[in-house]
Amino acid sequence: MSTYNSTHIKFEYDITSSGALTDYTSGVDKIGDQPIKNGMKVNTPFGTAYPTKSPTGMIEWPPFPVEGEFNDDAASACMVLRAARADKSCRTVKVTFGGTKTVSAECYVTEWGLVPTVGDASRFKVMIEPTGTITEA
Repeated sequence: MSTYNSTHIKFEYDITSSGALTDYTSGVDKIGDQPIKNGMKVNTPFGTAYPTKSPTGMIEWPPFPVEGEFNDDAASACMVLRAARADKSCRTVKVTFGGTKTVSAECYVTEWGLVPTVGDASRFKVMIEPTGTITEA
C-alpha cells in the first residue's frame, strides 16, 4: 500500500467554459477537509429514544476552504478564484490526493478574502462549494 503526503496533492480549476483544467497547486498551500458524504434522512418515529436514519441515495461533497499566499498576478490562483467569485461562474474543480485518487465536480467560489498577517506574507482564503455530480476516481 502506498502512502501519500502534501507533495502528492494537486488542485486544478477550470478557468474557462471550455473544460480544460489548469493546475493551480503552486498557488495553494492549504485545502480543507475533503469528506464525501452519503446523504441521510432522519426517519425516527415517535416514541423512539434514538434517532434512526436511512440513505437518500444522494452523495455530497460539502463546501471546503482553499488557502494560499496572496499574489496579485492576474493568472495566479488567488486572482483567478477571486474573479470566479465575482462573476459567479460555476467551474470544474479537481483535487488529486495521491497517485490516481481524485474527486471532481462543478463548483462555485462563494467567498474570497484576504488574511493579512504581521511579519508574514498576506494570504487569501476562498470557500469552494461543489454542486451536482461528484466524480470519484
